[in-house]
Amino acid sequence: MLVVTPPTLDQAEKLAGDAAALIPHCDALIWEGNELMPYEEALPALDLRTERLRVLQRGRRAGTIVFAPITGLMEGLTAPDRFFESQLSVDLNSRFELNDLARRLIRLGYERTAAVEGPGQFSIRGGIVDIAPIDLEHPVRLEFFGDEIDSLRSFSSETQRSLKNITEAVIGGAARETLYEFEALEQIKEDIWEAAQAQSERLHRLMRPEEGGDQLLAVVARHLEAFDERGYFPGIDQYKPFFGRAKTLFDYLPEDVLLVLDEPLRLKEAVDHAYLEINENIAQLVEKGRVLPALGGLYRDWADLWEIFQRHTPVYLSVLGKRVAGMEGASSTSLGLRMPEHFAGSIERMLKRVKQWRKDHYRILILVSGGERGERILELLREEGIPAVYVQQLQKELQIGNCVVTTGSLQSGFEFPAFKLAVLTELELYGRPRVKARPTKVEEGLKIAPPRAEGRRLCGAH
Repeated sequence: MLVVTPPTLDQAEKLAGDAAALIPHCDALIWEGNELMPYEEALPALDLRTERLRVLQRGRRAGTIVFAPITGLMEGLTAPDRFFESQLSVDLNSRFELNDLARRLIRLGYERTAAVEGPGQFSIRGGIVDIAPIDLEHPVRLEFFGDEIDSLRSFSSETQRSLKNITEAVIGGAARETLYEFEALEQIKEDIWEAAQAQSERLHRLMRPEEGGDQLLAVVARHLEAFDERGYFPGIDQYKPFFGRAKTLFDYLPEDVLLVLDEPLRLKEAVDHAYLEINENIAQLVEKGRVLPALGGLYRDWADLWEIFQRHTPVYLSVLGKRVAGMEGASSTSLGLRMPEHFAGSIERMLKRVKQWRKDHYRILILVSGGERGERILELLREEGIPAVYVQQLQKELQIGNCVVTTGSLQSGFEFPAFKLAVLTELELYGRPRVKARPTKVEEGLKIAPPRAEGRRLCGAH
């Protein structure tokens, strides 16, 4: 199991795409940081919640690679034991009282809704219970006759229509990250209220009763009621410090995980900047009576993260060999990787370079976006007398002197002289394509000009 920590989410997404292309059988996952602060009373996007839960659930499986941007590791998590012990198995021999089943699902972090529309939700209509586990492709529908399950089948959340009958469903893992012991709820609420009263008294002494102390007590009282009424609610993450000692993503992963830190100096700079900004924000909210001071302890600074990293004997990657404090004794070696020549649509130059690589006994891999383009490249290579094959998926074709064309996507190609390997992508063959802008929210009625048409290049470049 491998964890790669780059400085930014954008780099993590690119690396995950490259890993999926080069290692098709691996499970490449992205651990993206929360888009909301813990005190914000809103739910993060469903796809983000789902992806983070997948990382926690699958992180212990062999063949998994997690790409975790450094700032996403700063916020503490609740203990993993509650997360992994939360599993519910149902089959046609299972018996449940509907109210008991509902309570168990709520304790697993499921949200009760009128109709199941996405992962992490459940609904009860008469004797029909719909559940949408995070790790199943389709939600499951349980039809009860009394306390017995009369039928069990999967269904589509979009059409609500049944798909097929099944004999068993394992609802493995929780439906949310933040879990707490329901048996300890009264003590948790008492600790929260004591902290709120202490902070309110402090704000009163600072002559901030209405805007600080009184407001804080009102907010916390409302949240304590939400604990009793719903169990979980938007904004509950701000109380994670009261649920037990904060953990990290690495507590959910195997102890022998291989950790790769990409550009340690940039990682440190990103954490230092984010930590300062987060703490300034929290300090202001504490003084205004919006949150409790304990929230500040939820985030780790670079020194905390560095200590955690050292438990896993990390591998450091740095283009310029820049180091941070603590790396003084680390040995280094050069991989000798280099960027290949860019041909900008010149097939003659590309063919000449491929011939030279073959003379130097290189393995040559050419990645293209589609079969038609791959067949065209294959035809050009064979016209020049270069033995080449086109395959849909690599097996054992990439041998010394071989030129293999296949479909795939990497951010760029590379040369690895020590391994006698050259990889070319469409970036080297044709140049960088026009990147489509990410869609943004615009006012209704705003006219958007259509994109300018691009001319075609030789050899199907665009």
